[in-house]
Amino acid sequence: MTESAIEEHFTRERTIPARTPQNYHPAYPVYTARWSKSATDLVMAVLGMQFASKDDRTPESRVKLFSFLESKGTDGATRRSFFEVASVTDASGYYNEAIIAYWPSNSAYKNWAAESGFQAWWDGLDPERGSHGWFMEVFFPTMDRIETAYTNNEIAEGAAHLKDSISGAITEHGYWGSMRDRLPTSQTRPLEVTGQTGA
Repeated sequence: MTESAIEEHFTRERTIPARTPQNYHPAYPVYTARWSKSATDLVMAVLGMQFASKDDRTPESRVKLFSFLESKGTDGATRRSFFEVASVTDASGYYNEAIIAYWPSNSAYKNWAAESGFQAWWDGLDPERGSHGWFMEVFFPTMDRIETAYTNNEIAEGAAHLKDSISGAITEHGYWGSMRDRLPTSQTRPLEVTGQTGA
């Protein structure tokens, strides 16, 4: 027996049909994060450094980013909710380190950026100076545009560290279009591509 990936408080009368095959039974269990009913959005930020090579990396750069992420608020609590670290040497040979951090709301992220001093520091960076590059991407999805899928219902990964609970085995996975079917907004919006796409 499976349940829908879309939580009850996000359920709408569908105007866009789901792609779930008729009488579909997933071959293996997959689970999804369940969010608090009061949650309206979530923030994921990728804060990164790029070096000419792995040998050129500067540990103090990572320490600098950690100092912002681990800063305390006036109540003594850390301002971010969770972060993880990733690294890769890209196709051009550059070594990249990134910290992927999560906040439970847009306002929580903005408060952190201002109060920790991160935003002022970022705005003051001089792209013409320094031994390496910095990059940042920040995503602000509303809760109806978030989907997760995990084969393990005991160990949290990524945004699931901010979850309220975890679902039972869900129906919407293992078929073409299942990711879209897990997005609550797909019940009433076609989610068509706009603008130009790469080849």
